[in-house]
Amino acid sequence: ATFKPFLRAARAKLGQRQLVMNAVGGKGRNEVHTSPIDVPYIEVWPWDGFPDYKSLKDLIDSTRAETRGKSLVVPAYMNYGHAKKHSDATPGRFNEAGVLLTEATVMAAGGVRFELGDGGRMLSHEYFPNRSLVMGPSLKAAIHRYWDFLVAYQNLLRDGQEDVPHRVATETETVSIDGRKDTVWAYARQDPTGREVVHFINLLGVRHTSWRDDDADQRAPRELRSLQVKLYAPTAAEAAYFASPDHAQGRAQRLELTRGRDADGPFVQFTLPLLRYWSMVWMSAR
Repeated sequence: ATFKPFLRAARAKLGQRQLVMNAVGGKGRNEVHTSPIDVPYIEVWPWDGFPDYKSLKDLIDSTRAETRGKSLVVPAYMNYGHAKKHSDATPGRFNEAGVLLTEATVMAAGGVRFELGDGGRMLSHEYFPNRSLVMGPSLKAAIHRYWDFLVAYQNLLRDGQEDVPHRVATETETVSIDGRKDTVWAYARQDPTGREVVHFINLLGVRHTSWRDDDADQRAPRELRSLQVKLYAPTAAEAAYFASPDHAQGRAQRLELTRGRDADGPFVQFTLPLLRYWSMVWMSAR
């Protein structure tokens, strides 16, 4: 209950300086998010109600609503239990599959991970100087690609997009809207211009849906190519584009759109070229 008056007093004293407060575990976040903060920041822990990928997305979505459009910064320490088995003197390695699935979850939802410390090291612990785990060359390159992707497509990711109840279906794979194991997690969003964005996160063949990947045993999902997709939506879109941080350095590719109608209603259909971890398709009137 003291967070809001404290932050108001801090704002009055700090003037135009940036004001951030860590609502650890989401505790007191309503008071923080309705205070004059510049950046919402929540250090997440599984035992505080954020155990899996879907809970991270829900937290980012609710923060955007509570702060009238701000993007949540998510300190989410990866492979936490695995890190305890190693030390600064004999470090282990982060599990690339676990890190990239969490990265995809947060970025697709419009958030950003707070994940790198001094010297470009990835954080595995709330004690930031901890050096128990290191990134391998492949993960380092992937993180660079994901951050490039976030910057390149920020207007499609963090520019007022909200979920819409437009169903996504495929001919061959099970689709979920809640991030269930062994599914393609797919959901549609719209921005204030009416542009529609569809995110695909690959959970086919993964070991679990725990974002923290505590024991660093998450499996890479089964890669898909040329996936036939139907989006059931009353859209007037004439053009569709595909991009992924896992493909062609994130460069966009135009897709062919066809229209149809079946027992479930009107749809647009396209072929998703690739789904490794995360792919994005957006549609516009031209």
